[in-house]
Parts: sequence; structure tokens; C-alpha cells
Amino acid sequence: MGWLLISAIVFMVGSYFVIIGLWEIKEGKDRTKYIIYMLIGLFLIFVLPHIMQLQKFIG
Repeated sequence: MGWLLISAIVFMVGSYFVIIGLWEIKEGKDRTKYIIYMLIGLFLIFVLPHIMQLQKFIG
């Protein structure tokens, strides 16, 4: 049950960063913030769950 809650929270935080990145590119003020927010969000959505799943099996 705890695993599902943690993965849901990670997905929501990742989605939040992606949305902030999209908003930043819409404003058009700082392109580096857009890149940073998108990379963090995509990392949290696609990469971190796989790392956490591997760690669950290893440890």
C-alpha cells in the first residue's frame, strides 16, 4: 500500500513540474527554467519509478 502511495505522489509532483515548465515556455521569459522544470518532471514521471522498483527488488 505504501508503494502505491509513494508512486502516486511522485507522479503528481512530476506532472506539476511539467505543467510549470509548459507555463514558463508560454510566458516566454526564461528558457532555462523551462528546460530545468521539464527535465525534472520527466525524470520524476518516467525514470524514478523504475529506479524505485529496482531498489524494491534488490533491497
